Amino acid sequence: MSSAGSSVTAAQLVPMFRNNATRVTIAGHSYKISLVHNNRYLLVRWRGVSYDTDEFRNEGVWHYELDNGQLGVITLNTEWHLPSLNWQYNATYAEEGKKKEIISYFDGTLRNRQTVTVSSPDAVAHTQDYAIVQQNVYDEFGRVAANVMPAPVEGIDLRYYGNVNLFASNIPYTRDHVYDGSLASCIKPPKPMAALGGAARYYSDSNPFLGQATYNNYIPDSKGYPFSVIHYTPDNTGRIAVQGGLGQFMQPGEDPKTDRVTRFFIPVRTKGSWKDCSVMMWATPVIT
Repeated sequence: MSSAGSSVTAAQLVPMFRNNATRVTIAGHSYKISLVHNNRYLLVRWRGVSYDTDEFRNEGVWHYELDNGQLGVITLNTEWHLPSLNWQYNATYAEEGKKKEIISYFDGTLRNRQTVTVSSPDAVAHTQDYAIVQQNVYDEFGRVAANVMPAPVEGIDLRYYGNVNLFASNIPYTRDHVYDGSLASCIKPPKPMAALGGAARYYSDSNPFLGQATYNNYIPDSKGYPFSVIHYTPDNTGRIAVQGGLGQFMQPGEDPKTDRVTRFFIPVRTKGSWKDCSVMMWATPVIT
């Protein structure tokens, strides 16, 4: 980044902050801004603020100069964020300069493929920021086949993280592993994820953050199943037939009498009357 304020005046900067300018109140003299956008310039202004004993806020005048004497027009030398991907960035700000940043990545059909945010140091018992990544598995029709739990990874950047959910080394976990040759009349249990990254690693004995805090030892072990599986009816309606839960014992199986999933039975209409009533079986998801 470099300053580019020599060719503008403070009077020209004033109207630029009139609408749609983000303002934060902080106790320090610096503030981190994520450069996830396609803008070339960053405009900055600042003012001093103090509080009386009765908590009345005293606001100073706005200053448009930086420490080097130049006006607060900073040229960003960053490139376009991942130009080969579709992405959307959202930031929400709160008091004391707190913020929540989320970036979502989409495929060519605009289905959400991955969501990334950055946690605060205290959120996951760490001494520094970490990225939290969530990535679902889709079937061949673009429907969610497995809802995977979000989990922190060893990274601090808002970017796309590859090889998050793995079946084996460098082999992504896909719909083929979720359904494992299941048919409408014979539903098989999904194959487990490998504890090599993402949620499968975080919810396992291989969690790299276990030693950072005592209560991290209570993070459950999913046994390779940090996701819930969805099976759909084979009639192109998109209706759910089987809904699994989280953990090894909440996955669908071949015997509906022994597994712990929710099964939906659709009423069948024959000769002007309903043949069967809809039935739903419910089991409480528990990770052991």
